[in-house]
Amino acid sequence: MSDELADRRPLTSRSSAWAQRLSRKLAATDITPNQISMASMVAAALAFGVLICSGHLHSNVLVAACYLLAALLCQLRLVCNLMDGMVAIEAGKQTADGAFWNEQPDRVADALILVGLGYSRWIAGTGLGSCCPGNFDGLCARAWQGY
Repeated sequence: MSDELADRRPLTSRSSAWAQRLSRKLAATDITPNQISMASMVAAALAFGVLICSGHLHSNVLVAACYLLAALLCQLRLVCNLMDGMVAIEAGKQTADGAFWNEQPDRVADALILVGLGYSRWIAGTGLGSCCPGNFDGLCARAWQGY
């Protein structure tokens, strides 16, 4: 076992049959780990866009559909995050700038998703607490009325 494999954080998902199969298929193509990392940012940017759109909708069904689509895009982003490392290390497709592309897109993607979620609730004027059962915003407002 190489040093790169020995030093990796253990992930159960990395040893799953579907992940092994997908990484082998990706490794057999001309797709590079850096391109997979870029794809994770694209998935996050799409989730950001869907979340922003959800803040402008007035149909609960459409808002729920947007959140479901954003959640699926978040999962796609996580699969890309898993695959970039598997293709790089386990398939031997490392590059000189691979460490940068393994880490930085994750930061950009996470920021896009979190900002998109917060901004969507701000646009809707409901606050993030409205996503919680029992309308947490209303509970907080009542708690502060006495002060």
